[in-house]
Amino acid sequence: MKTVTGVPGWLARHGVRRVHGHPFPGAVGPVLDEAYAVLLAEADGTVGSGVGASWDGSVLTLLSRRAEMSERAPSTAGSVAEFDDIVAEVAARGGSSVAVRIDFDPDTPSEPASAARIDPSLAPRLRTRQVADGQRLDIDVLLAGAGVVRARMVGELARLAEAAGLGVLNTFTAKGMFAWDSPYHLGTAFLQEQDLKLAGVGPDTRALLVGVDADECPPALFDVAGVRIGPDAPVWTVPAAKLPDLAGWVGSAHRWPPEPGELYQVLAGIVQPMYKSDALPFLPPRAAVELLWAMPAEGVITVEPGIAGMWVARAMPTTRLGSVRVPATGSPGSAAAAALNLALAGVPALAIVDAPLSVRTQELMDLARGRGLPLVVAEWGDAGDYRTSADYPDAIARALASGGVHLMRIPVDLTVTRLLTDAAGPLVAWSDRSPSG
Repeated sequence: MKTVTGVPGWLARHGVRRVHGHPFPGAVGPVLDEAYAVLLAEADGTVGSGVGASWDGSVLTLLSRRAEMSERAPSTAGSVAEFDDIVAEVAARGGSSVAVRIDFDPDTPSEPASAARIDPSLAPRLRTRQVADGQRLDIDVLLAGAGVVRARMVGELARLAEAAGLGVLNTFTAKGMFAWDSPYHLGTAFLQEQDLKLAGVGPDTRALLVGVDADECPPALFDVAGVRIGPDAPVWTVPAAKLPDLAGWVGSAHRWPPEPGELYQVLAGIVQPMYKSDALPFLPPRAAVELLWAMPAEGVITVEPGIAGMWVARAMPTTRLGSVRVPATGSPGSAAAAALNLALAGVPALAIVDAPLSVRTQELMDLARGRGLPLVVAEWGDAGDYRTSADYPDAIARALASGGVHLMRIPVDLTVTRLLTDAAGPLVAWSDRSPSG
């Protein structure tokens, strides 16, 4: 098999699966409209492998968070090695994006300028105390983020949790990291203001964050828990790439199996009864789980920042890792963009969005029609086209199976969101404030 070299080889080694905009030398796959290139790249970067790419014919832009939050002034690279150095410098300071003018033939054969980054994301890192190699830590809880998934280290995390007897509280961007009934699964958090406090994290809790980006962890979470992030706080951070080394360093401060905190019980008390409700408009957990059962085995559900996204992150059971994709940041239209990216890869996908549809979502649906691509969008709002809990999952299944572009208007009672906010405080995810230092 021929080894891909040059910039295309660099992109492949770093997990970049496609380049949007103009045809990129050496890259394969369909190219969509230039006007949507950055949004599609953003969706790849926020719910895909960690980096999305767009190309305007001279400048290659790599993104890991919402496009308008990104730095766009291009640097110039005269070789693959220079390109790698530019990206590495931006990654080191958490720049979140990089635009590079390619001042050489991208197909120029070259040796890899660096080993493939195990977690290629450019998203800003959460900055707390760093774990030194070989440092012995006895901790109370593991807090795990999307970096663990991007680094393909979920198995290593599970082995560490089991060996050390530690519970894992995962970010909303890492749904499906553990089965819901795993004894090491403490729940999904980082969405609402009181999540960490209710999960039992406090001023004296010894916590280790693994693969957690700053975008996943709004400052209010630690503030409300009474934890002051700094050099003296009992909170450490380690890159996901270090997980294979941690078995000899990290142990549990407890002598008993992990137990879910109050957060798990509080949310279960709100959500679980709603799974069984036949009320119309549908209650969000019932709407979520019915959509999940309508998906094919390999299907993926995408969301974007909003109330529907909050409920999906909170209430949709995960049957497998990657079956539900929730971004740490996202522009209007990003759920549809993520579903369209999956369609390009031949994966059936469903985008769930709040009503009314954003202009960008409507434009992407038009784009999909024009290109003959499948795109199914479920709009959650006051009004809808379905009258029973059996009608709309069947309609969703038919739409996914038939191909084409479909808008499914689902009547969902989002007023019950007050039950979540009363229990765990206001939504703080997607606040665009991050303690990145």
